[in-house]
Amino acid sequence: MDDEDFVLEITREMIESLGYTVIARTGSLEALNVFRANPERFDLIISDQMMPNMTGQELALNIRAINPRTPFILCTGFSTCVAEEKGANSGIAAFVYKPLHRQGLAETIRRILDKQT
Repeated sequence: MDDEDFVLEITREMIESLGYTVIARTGSLEALNVFRANPERFDLIISDQMMPNMTGQELALNIRAINPRTPFILCTGFSTCVAEEKGANSGIAAFVYKPLHRQGLAETIRRILDKQT
């Protein structure tokens, strides 16, 4: 999830090229509603921190309330905007920093998904 269409599309293509199925949304409230409708459909959530209506960290708390087993990766361009210790308390499994790079994102996704099995 990212509120910028261009960033969302590039990220979606990057993740799909790794062999994953992606459901992409530009709004945090819309994404939460899609998740709420069928939480078992999702193996992982990736969101930008700076979103309108609800930050990525707030979304992580909401996701965790619905299904605490769903891992959450938070993307940010500002390493100081969310302390990693506080993020862990929100249910954030990992942080990735912008600009996103395919290799680093791939390794993070795989590491988080491997912990789930």
